[in-house]
Amino acid sequence: MTSRNNSSGRPAFTLIELLAVVAIIGLLSVATVASYQAIANDVRQAGAVEEVKAMLARTRQKAISDSRATALVFRPVVVSPGVQQLEGVIAQFAGEVQPWIPDSLVDTVGDTTQPRCARFEPIDAGDPMRLAVGVGVGIPAHRISNTSDWGLPTVDPMAFDGDVQYLTASAFAPLLPEVPGQMLGILFGADGSIANRIHGADAEWFWVDFNGDGAQRYAGIDYCNRPDAVGFGPPESCPPGVDAELWSPPSVGCYVGARYRLSDGVHLETKDMWEDNEAERLPICHENLDDEPLVVTGPWLVVYDDRDARAELDPLEWSDSATAPTRRKAVSSKAAALRTFIDANGRQLHFSRFSGVPLHGSDR
Repeated sequence: MTSRNNSSGRPAFTLIELLAVVAIIGLLSVATVASYQAIANDVRQAGAVEEVKAMLARTRQKAISDSRATALVFRPVVVSPGVQQLEGVIAQFAGEVQPWIPDSLVDTVGDTTQPRCARFEPIDAGDPMRLAVGVGVGIPAHRISNTSDWGLPTVDPMAFDGDVQYLTASAFAPLLPEVPGQMLGILFGADGSIANRIHGADAEWFWVDFNGDGAQRYAGIDYCNRPDAVGFGPPESCPPGVDAELWSPPSVGCYVGARYRLSDGVHLETKDMWEDNEAERLPICHENLDDEPLVVTGPWLVVYDDRDARAELDPLEWSDSATAPTRRKAVSSKAAALRTFIDANGRQLHFSRFSGVPLHGSDR
């Protein structure tokens, strides 16, 4: 008679042991997935940096070959419902410069102390140069900064505010409306070096005429931006066939960046970088998809993962509002939050001070 007893001598797994093995496998799986995601994000960001470097090299070569001020401008475009990408547009100085006249001087045209703005035209008619969905670009806000600290003696604006934060592109794809960002760019001179002015044109700002109509479109309205530049008198006429306002775009409601107290660096939510100089704000807020705001340039830029930033931060705090105080608070909160994230996760791209060749900078 054959025995049915187990005579192999091997003990069976207990339920506890089996559960322990399953738990270990689960932990290893989680760790593996997390490691894979981190590696994938690093590879994605490194690829974005190389794409930006290629765009910059192409722009610089165009500046040298044409011997003309040329810029790479990062313009947000909506490629499908709810999906946005940054498009790199190469634009060149069109030979036209006008002074920007603020609201307070509309009735006193001809003030030559106002910033001079150059018109640029897109020159890249080929396939659009687009970064992957979710890739963000930031420019250090050196050019936008206060020069006083609430009654204290005038201080170097590089000491605070603009030197410690970034300006970023507007987000048009989210379902909830968001406070506007800026149109960003890197400007190359005719010799291929990094520039902060349009040399030979005596202009420190520029805008890109994307639709080629000769007028600057801002907040959904076209402006000639062609008041008489010398003395007083009626404004010049608009270009033939252009139906536009005869003035510079107004800058009302264009809040920019976060304000920090100089003494201890505390972030002040209800103040932005132009808090003390509202009358002289420039039209740099990108509020509509087809706007042509003044382009904010910088000496270097940073590439970051905007998708990760929105997953880690709280974009609900950046919602736009019809009232000035809440909009200013939203702008300030967005700038402060992105500053911290970009400093920790962004990758900088610097340039050779002699040649203008793009170089990979430090990982913050």
